[in-house]
Amino acid sequence: MRIVSEPDLARLLRGLTEDQCHTLLSALVQALQTFSRQQATAGASGPSFQPPRSSITTDNGSTTLFMPSSNTATTGIKVVTVPRQGDIRGVINIFSPDGGLTGLLSAAEITAFRTALASMALLTRSNSITKSRIAVFGAGKQAEWHARLICLLFGKEVESITLVNRSAGRLDRLCRQLSQDIKESTAHVEVHQLTQEGRTEPQYREDLRALIRDADEIDGQTLLSGGSKVYVDSREACLHESGEIIKARVTGDRLIELGECDPDQRSIAVPVGENVVFKCVGMGIMDLVIAQTLLDIAAAEGIGSVVEGF
Repeated sequence: MRIVSEPDLARLLRGLTEDQCHTLLSALVQALQTFSRQQATAGASGPSFQPPRSSITTDNGSTTLFMPSSNTATTGIKVVTVPRQGDIRGVINIFSPDGGLTGLLSAAEITAFRTALASMALLTRSNSITKSRIAVFGAGKQAEWHARLICLLFGKEVESITLVNRSAGRLDRLCRQLSQDIKESTAHVEVHQLTQEGRTEPQYREDLRALIRDADEIDGQTLLSGGSKVYVDSREACLHESGEIIKARVTGDRLIELGECDPDQRSIAVPVGENVVFKCVGMGIMDLVIAQTLLDIAAAEGIGSVVEGF
């Protein structure tokens, strides 16, 4: 069994090559295609390799979520605990077909990484959308990985990335780290930040409107700006779990799963005046295939600790 700790995983992910990233992207897309095919044949019962998550709440108020999944070759379960106070913690367990525990990986970084990677599955096929000026909302792990993956996959096209967050603390730290890392691979990309601190509300809103007007890709805040469709990871999950979709009363016929996209269609047509809108709630099968692929990369590069007897 190979154990990949949070520091080892962070080092592995931040050292990914473009080819390795495309390998991960391909594994994710293939898993989503298989999910959508089985979803179509399984009907209301849902696909057998993606059962519903379950949870328990302890007396002290901590909630632990259990998210099992399988691609019929490998089985995994992500266990995440949301304490009453403190940070969310989790781990992904990977099992061989005969039940042996083959890998144990920290979950937090993988969750953010695979969500951003799912966005790249659409962005790599949105050839008509230029990617020179990027706006990313947030200062957490998902925002970080959207910025990192855009630079890794579209580095030659990107001129600037602006990260937006109301408070400045985490945003300052993230921008400094991104600036340092990006200079090593894509020195021409400028990293900017926009925060409300130090600005009046009208000034902040005007700066934000100007940023969005100039940006070539935003985070899809305008949910219905994709015309008649919204791309999702899972139609059923988004209809039940996505507050934005529920509030906007978007019906299932307007949702297109990534796995339903024609694999032979290399480019997604984007009509003038519309955006590509993607909503991801996350599924265990996504964690499984990304964790397994990262485990293979870690083994090839000698990252992590090997423990015998499992």
